[in-house]
Amino acid sequence: MHPSFHKRIPDHFDLWLIASFLAITFWVEWIVNLTLQYVKWVEHPVADAFLDSMLVLLISLPIIFLVLLRPVRQGLRQYQQALKRLHVVHAEMRHMLDASPNPIFLLDRQAHIQYANPTAATLLGLPKEKLIGQELQPFLQSGSASLFLETLAGLPSEPGEVKTIELPEMTLRPAREGLHPNPYRMVLLTTAAFGSRNDLVMLQGTASAPADSIRQDQSAAMDQDAPAAAAEGPTAGPPLEARVATQIQDLFLVGRHPGGLRSLGASSFYQPSPFIDGLFFDLLPYGDAAIDVLIGRVSGYGLRANLLAATIKTQAQAIIAKLLTASEDRHLPLPREIVTSLHAAMVGQLIEEDRLTNLCFARFVPKSRILNFVDCGHGSILHWVHETGIPNFLKGENSPLGYQRREHYREITRPYQDNDIFVVYSSALVEATNSAGEAFSEQRLAEIVEQTHGLEAAGIQSAIYEAVRLHIGTMRPTADLACIVLKAMPQPQVPSSDLLQLKLYSRLEQLAEVREQVDNFLQGLSYLPVSSHEITLVTLALNEALTNVITHAYHLEPERQIDLDVAASAEGIDVTIKHEGDSFVGVVRQEVDADFSLESGYGLFIMEKAMDQVHYFRDCNGRNGITLKRRFPDSSQTREMDGRPSTP
Repeated sequence: MHPSFHKRIPDHFDLWLIASFLAITFWVEWIVNLTLQYVKWVEHPVADAFLDSMLVLLISLPIIFLVLLRPVRQGLRQYQQALKRLHVVHAEMRHMLDASPNPIFLLDRQAHIQYANPTAATLLGLPKEKLIGQELQPFLQSGSASLFLETLAGLPSEPGEVKTIELPEMTLRPAREGLHPNPYRMVLLTTAAFGSRNDLVMLQGTASAPADSIRQDQSAAMDQDAPAAAAEGPTAGPPLEARVATQIQDLFLVGRHPGGLRSLGASSFYQPSPFIDGLFFDLLPYGDAAIDVLIGRVSGYGLRANLLAATIKTQAQAIIAKLLTASEDRHLPLPREIVTSLHAAMVGQLIEEDRLTNLCFARFVPKSRILNFVDCGHGSILHWVHETGIPNFLKGENSPLGYQRREHYREITRPYQDNDIFVVYSSALVEATNSAGEAFSEQRLAEIVEQTHGLEAAGIQSAIYEAVRLHIGTMRPTADLACIVLKAMPQPQVPSSDLLQLKLYSRLEQLAEVREQVDNFLQGLSYLPVSSHEITLVTLALNEALTNVITHAYHLEPERQIDLDVAASAEGIDVTIKHEGDSFVGVVRQEVDADFSLESGYGLFIMEKAMDQVHYFRDCNGRNGITLKRRFPDSSQTREMDGRPSTP
C-alpha cells in the first residue's frame, strides 16, 4: 500500500470533534423543541425535565467520547509514523541491494528467483524481469547446483532466528554466449525479515575472480543487449555511458565554491566513486546577505539516477530564480518554500520511477548568525559549537522527496556564534568502510573537527578528506563522497559611523580632487556592504550636486564656501552639502527627454537615479543644503535579498 493512501489526521482534531458534537447537540434540541411545540406539550413540567436531561447528556457526550478517543488518536498517529519509517527503510533496503557490486538473489525454498539485483542480472546476461520466477539451478554449474540444493533442502521449514551459512566456492553460468563463468564465494542468509515473505532466503556472492575481468563481462553484457543495459547497476557502465555520466557530474552535479564571502568561510570536496551515482550539491550565495547550501542524492545508480539528480538541481535553481523574480519586496524565498515548490515539480516523476531523493537545503545568514534548514531524509549536519567545544548533529524529520504526493515540510532554525563550524556531508562519507568493515562514522568526523577547529574552512576540509582517504585505504566507496565545511568568521567591530568633513570653494576645477577624496574614504571602509560600482554612483551624484550648487546657487562666483559632510555606516551613506547661495527648495525639476537630446539639465535626474533619496532643506542658521542618502539592504533579515544566486 502506497503511503499516500494513509491520510493525515487533522492537526486540530480535538477542537473539530467538540465543535461537531456541539452543533449536533443544538440541532437535536431544536428539532425536539419543534416537535414538542407541535404536540402542545412544551409547557408540561415533564417536558422541561426531559429537555434539560437531554441537553446535559448531549453536551457531556463529546467530552466522554473525546476522553475515550484520545488513546486511539495517539495510536493512529504512531501507526502512521511507523508506516512512514517502514516505507523509507524498505525503500532504502531495496536501493542498497540494487547498489551492491556483488550479485544478490532472493529465493524461495524451491530455489525460484524472487529478486535479482542489477549486478546478478548483468553477470547472468538477462534482464531482471526475465529472471523472476526462474529456478537458480540452470545458472549454476552442475557441482555447484547439487551442493546448493542439498544445503537449501537441509534448512528448517519454519523460519527462526537469522542464520548465516557460508558455502564453498560456486560458479555462476551466464545464459548468454561470450560471457565467462564467474566463481563466487557464496553466503546463504535465512531470515524472516523480508517483508511478509517468511520463506525467502538471500544468496550473496563475493567475487573470487579479479574484479577487472568481471567488470569487463558486465560491460560486454550491457553492450550486447539493450534490455540488460536498461537494468541499472552500480557499475561504471559502458565507456560511452561512463563518459556521459562524468560530463553530467562536472557540468550539473558538482557545485563550485563561489568565494568572496566576508563573514562565512566555505570549502568543499567531492570524491566520485567507481559507480555512476546520483549525488549533487551546490553553494548559492546572495551577496553577503546569505548563502544557501543544497545537497542531495537520488536513490539507485546508473545514468538515469545521474540525469534525475541533474534535473532536480537545475529545477531547484530555476525555482529560486522564479520566486526571486516574483517577489516585489526584495525578499528571499524561505527554504521551506523552495523545497515545497521543488517537491511539487518533481514528485510525479519520482513516484513514477519509484525513486526517493534525500535532500538537505540549508541557509546561513552571516549577519544575524542564523541557520535555517529543511532536512528531507538526508544525513545530519554537524554543528561544532566553539564556545562549548561540543559537536551537535542536526537532523530533521521530513520525508524524502518522492515519498508521497502531499507533504508538509518543516523548517528548523538554529543560532550560531563566531568560530562555529558546520559540516554538511553525504551519508556515504560517514558510511565509508575500510578493509575490516569499519565505518568512518560520525564520531570520527566530530573528532577531526575538534582537532582542527583552529584552522580555516579550507584547512578543516583538507583534514577531513585526508582522514577519509587514509581510513578506506585501497577500498573503493560504493557511493560518491561530498563534504562542505563552513566556518563563521568573527565579524569586525564596525563603528557606529565614519565621517569625512571637507570645506571647499565654489570652483568647478576642484571637483575632481573632491571626488577622489570621497572615493578613497569610502573604499577604505571594509565593512561597507557595497561594491566599487556603487561607490562610483555615490561620487557621481555628489559631483552633480556640487556642480548645481556652484553653477545655480552661487552662479559661478569663486571663493564662496561650501561645507561637505560624508557619513558612512553599515546602514548606508549620507552626503550633506551646505551653502549660502540661492535655495533649490520649490524649484520644479526639468523633464528629461526620452532621447536625451538636451545638452544639460540632467543633474537632478542623475542624483535621483544614483541615490535612494534627494532632499533640499534650509537649516536654523539660514543656510541652504542638499542631503543625498543611499541605503544598504538589511541582511540581518533572513529573507532580505542583496543579490541573486549564482547559477551555472
